[in-house]
Amino acid sequence: MRKIILLLALSIGLFASEYKVGDTISPMKLVDQFGVLHSLDRTPKTIIMTFEKEPSSKVHKFLATKPNDFLATNNATFIAEISQMPAFVTKMFALPKMRTYNHPILLINDENLGERFPAEEGKITIIRSENGKIKSINFVSNIIAL
Repeated sequence: MRKIILLLALSIGLFASEYKVGDTISPMKLVDQFGVLHSLDRTPKTIIMTFEKEPSSKVHKFLATKPNDFLATNNATFIAEISQMPAFVTKMFALPKMRTYNHPILLINDENLGERFPAEEGKITIIRSENGKIKSINFVSNIIAL
């Protein structure tokens, strides 16, 4: 019985570990800024992720200079991890602002899911994949690097 409990605990720990190069990102369902559910059954070629306001602003400025279908055309997805944002701030300020953007923003509201993605303070996370496996993870601080 102890072996089963230990194995179960280790499995949960492995499941909750941060993604790294070579991993496959689990399929997930996320809502966008309009509340529309999106299923990510296959990992896009590029995932642009932000965890803080300033890096998000940089991505929005970058995407504002691109055609509305830029992300889809480039098999890319923009994900904002907002689980740490207070619900009141999200509802009253963040979502209304996000709805002014022409590009889709998928939102992570689940802290456990958000912790799976690597992040560095003040930086944009760029995850590139090939055949469903993570090929690279980079952290950039400016839109030129995008």
